[in-house]
Amino acid sequence: MILNVDISGSSGYGKAFRQRIAMDYGGVDVQDLYSGVRYLVGQGYVDEHRVGIWCSSYGGLLTAMSLFTKPGVYAAGLAGAPATSLFHALTGEMQTMMAPQDHMEQYAKSSAFLKSNGLQDHLMIIHGMRDDTVLFKDSVTLEQRLILEGKDITMVALSDAPHGWDTEGLAQTRFAFHKLVDYFKTYLGEGPNPGTTIHLN
Repeated sequence: MILNVDISGSSGYGKAFRQRIAMDYGGVDVQDLYSGVRYLVGQGYVDEHRVGIWCSSYGGLLTAMSLFTKPGVYAAGLAGAPATSLFHALTGEMQTMMAPQDHMEQYAKSSAFLKSNGLQDHLMIIHGMRDDTVLFKDSVTLEQRLILEGKDITMVALSDAPHGWDTEGLAQTRFAFHKLVDYFKTYLGEGPNPGTTIHLN
């Protein structure tokens, strides 16, 4: 089962819903994803011990932040090209977070790499080394931080991939998705009642 969640800030639900995300990346949006999990578990649709989460870019930030701040909820997560340091990912963030020099506390709160010690479950990062939107070195920095903290981290570096690692170049896309599928098979299992993945729509 795959659940796509229209989180706070998504378009099509009115101004108030759009503005809920203001100054709160990795806060109310992570809670939205968590509420989706709790709903599925509460309805008896899924095994709460076999839930995974994955997405890329901003969604990669949410994957990392969900694992770091909601330990035990997700058996495994895959963060693609994750914007784990908002101080470096300034493409659209200032529309929501304003300028970092004026809001250092909010930027720090929303930068997942500063919360890495909360990881208790399994995390894979996939990142293209030619990414000019989210710095590849930020994923390397997070990987090293997690290694030093004794956490379970798997890093897949794609040497010829840009930010859109999952859409550009058939060979590397196929390679990356094989890694993704095998990862979730390992931690969510297979069989007649496979695990559930939460995906940012």
